Amino acid sequence: MNIINIKTIFLIFGSFFMSAVLCEAAVLKEVSQGTDFGVGSDIRVDIVLDTQGKSINAIEGEIIFPKDILTLQNIEDGQSAVGLWVTNPHEVIGLLKNKIVFSGVIPNGYLGERGLITTLFFKANSVGSGSLTFNNTKVLSNDGTGTIVPLTLQTLTLSINTKKSPISAPLSNDITPPDLFNPTVAQGGPEFYNGKYFIIFNTHDSESGVDHYELLESKVGYSSEDLENLPETSWNRVSNPAVLSDQTLKSYIYVKVLDRSGNQRIAMIAPNSLNLSTEHDYSITIILSIILLLGAAFCAGYWCFRKRQRHIQNLS
Repeated sequence: MNIINIKTIFLIFGSFFMSAVLCEAAVLKEVSQGTDFGVGSDIRVDIVLDTQGKSINAIEGEIIFPKDILTLQNIEDGQSAVGLWVTNPHEVIGLLKNKIVFSGVIPNGYLGERGLITTLFFKANSVGSGSLTFNNTKVLSNDGTGTIVPLTLQTLTLSINTKKSPISAPLSNDITPPDLFNPTVAQGGPEFYNGKYFIIFNTHDSESGVDHYELLESKVGYSSEDLENLPETSWNRVSNPAVLSDQTLKSYIYVKVLDRSGNQRIAMIAPNSLNLSTEHDYSITIILSIILLLGAAFCAGYWCFRKRQRHIQNLS
């Protein structure tokens, strides 16, 4: 459920970010461990952004690939420079070719040569050759106005032969659940969900990446064990933010996040913990500020964690 597009989000929040220094076109490229593979080989492709001296804070696009020779096995974005996904990277099935669609925001912007956007894992399933191509792809400058930055696209052509390739890219062994998070219940003005109560949530998974969120509203509270044993039909898959079914706010609210390896974490809001009144009237700007600041907080925390880890490694 995408409330507005990526351009609108950037225009609302551009004034919070740094100004960019415009120079040459940014480069978005597909990087693999090779170009020649045998049938049955695992192929890893990193989508990498080189900003060429600019500060970039939004990106969107599609990656099209031939499904007759490649099968998408997994997508990982736990190490992505993107801090807040508007559209999580996901596969869309086509007649002759499939595509991966994505769009996201980078709070405070990214400036560098190897900004990982997402990682794709393919299986070579038949002999042939084909290219992974970009479509409808653009990046926005971190200049306060959402300027579209000139973009050079470097695509990848793969050749699949009958020989078994010694090169492989096994899927990651992610057994760690997503980070802890605290959902927030809010009420919009007349222009946002017609004044209904909704819930905002966001978290990060540093390995395989967040896959999706699910929502459960119940008149009774559940223990952790009970939640794990509930049938899948009890949960509703949702996007951020999500309108609540119980507008009386008398239900227990559970938000479950699952990463791309199936690990999960659940956050709960009890009805007696809510302190809301009908006087709350959040505008679209305030609501989106909350969403973006949540993403920025996770990005800042994760950046500090990685910096401390590098410092410890250097000392050792």
